[in-house]
Amino acid sequence: MFPCDPLQPEQILEILSEVNVIDIVAKTLLNVYEGTYSLSSTLKIQNGVLATYVPSREIGNALPPIILNIQPNLDQEGMTNAIDQCLQTHEQHHQLPVILFISSNKPTEAFLAPFKPVPSKPHLYFLPNAAWCCKCFFLPSNFDNGLIHQDELSSIPSLLLESNHSDK
Repeated sequence: MFPCDPLQPEQILEILSEVNVIDIVAKTLLNVYEGTYSLSSTLKIQNGVLATYVPSREIGNALPPIILNIQPNLDQEGMTNAIDQCLQTHEQHHQLPVILFISSNKPTEAFLAPFKPVPSKPHLYFLPNAAWCCKCFFLPSNFDNGLIHQDELSSIPSLLLESNHSDK
């Protein structure tokens, strides 16, 4: 486990609302320019947080909304809630969103089984054929096995931990 206390949901939401974090997520998942997305909403959920990013008004519906779902443990109940969130986002924005799950604890093999590694980013997983979203990604924490990736997206979980550790 980690040597520091977990961040409070309010702290995580503050980090997720930073422009550089929004740009990292959007650029990595959708290969778009910086400044293309902005924060639409945040929400505390049981054991986690949700943040929704939307493309700028000039772009309109050309790009999908992005949902970040951050939870320490991701399980079937968390997936059910995420599907509901995707459907609500679809109703609001008339487009299926891209969703990124970030989990600080190692997922069970049963949970991870339907996910496949992204070929160009083997630390990032995707769920093929998810009818409730445009794309579904999962970024598990790899701190327990010491893997280091040269990818800005993989730095987000460590950013959340570093931020908490430096507050003490």
